[in-house]
Amino acid sequence: MESGLRERVLRELEKEGVLHLREIVNRTEVSISVLKKLLDEMVNEGLLEKFSHGGYTFYRITAEGKGYLLKEGSGGTE
Repeated sequence: MESGLRERVLRELEKEGVLHLREIVNRTEVSISVLKKLLDEMVNEGLLEKFSHGGYTFYRITAEGKGYLLKEGSGGTE
């Protein structure tokens, strides 16, 4: 499931550019506690950038994240 969730998060961010944490929760329908852990892992792996603005947390996909999507889209395995 985690691999599929990673891909869903990356695809949403690729499409939208930047999303607030709550919007990612709404779009993935995954609990905030599960999602925050996964998002932190993805930030540590360089797939996402995390930043705050006005007290809110936002995420954007990185070049590495886009590369991950290309690999997954071509049938690559982890």
